[in-house]
Amino acid sequence: MIKGTSGSELMDLTVCILSLNRPEYIRKQIAYYRKFSIKVIILDASETSEFPSRIENIEYHHLPHTQYHFRLNYLAKIVSTQFIVMQADDDFHSIEGLSRCISFLQHNSDFSSAQGRYLRFSSNNPKIWITDYDYQNTLVIDSNDPEMRVEQYFDSGMHFIYSVMPTRVFVEVVELLKNIKSGVLSMNELVFSMTLGCFGKYKTVPVFYSVRGKDLRHFENQIVGFQFWSDSKGGSDYELFRNAICNLYSQKINAKAGHANEIFESIKNKYELRVSQKNILKLTFNVEEKKESQRVLTTMKRAIKSVNFTQYLYKYSKKGVWKFYWDLAVNLNLTRFKRDFKLIKKIISNK
Repeated sequence: MIKGTSGSELMDLTVCILSLNRPEYIRKQIAYYRKFSIKVIILDASETSEFPSRIENIEYHHLPHTQYHFRLNYLAKIVSTQFIVMQADDDFHSIEGLSRCISFLQHNSDFSSAQGRYLRFSSNNPKIWITDYDYQNTLVIDSNDPEMRVEQYFDSGMHFIYSVMPTRVFVEVVELLKNIKSGVLSMNELVFSMTLGCFGKYKTVPVFYSVRGKDLRHFENQIVGFQFWSDSKGGSDYELFRNAICNLYSQKINAKAGHANEIFESIKNKYELRVSQKNILKLTFNVEEKKESQRVLTTMKRAIKSVNFTQYLYKYSKKGVWKFYWDLAVNLNLTRFKRDFKLIKKIISNK
């Protein structure tokens, strides 16, 4: 067990991993997190299970056939630490990155969430790495106007469900989903993007934070827009979702009912446009896939194969987004970040 390497902040954090029918990913998560003194909870909705309820510092809960938002509310009842961070079962968070984000939130109580910078690896070749969310890598949302923050959170195009946040905030957000029936998956990310601004500010902390898999074939299904959120009984998850969020806007940003609905409709329209653009991209992706795949792979090979790429990036260090790569190169060569990076790389390379 690697203990005491990232500060006492980690005692105040629970890492929560949701999984479904991917035991191989759960095994990788256990192999990674059991090396650290950090509390981890895994919620597995698979029909069958092969894991015990506790593995050292890791709690495993088997909740077969449960929807994502049900598991979010389940977490809200059992997490007791001051901070919480969600992750997908194919994410790997840097322990040092988590520690830095917690420290930031502890010293900035007007912020409701923080996360760092992301890398992605090719699932076909884990030796190949690229950066992710380049245009959000310096994102700061620090308006004192909660209504403006709500708009800025959504307009940023960043996801926030995987950021570190106070558990009290997480509990209030997922409470909005408790009456939803069908639970469209995208709804679970949207609820954080649409509401975290009510609770406080946001910062992308300039540290290596997380690694995810990135497949070139990732447009499997169309993203579902609001108009599809309806059930067969004449009720509507969309209506429940809208009413819950509008009520929150009324409470947290002192918006009258009509204005709260206007804020929601504005965000809804932006989301529908975003959905349309992504669905169009899905239709054109297969046509260009072979050509694009070759271009991406060539770029990836040239850019980041390991942490030893400082010299390659030096001449780009002051040119726009390349500053991100330079900062990341320096970051990854710090002892604790390098430790996390190498361990993650080893674990995802194991079949």
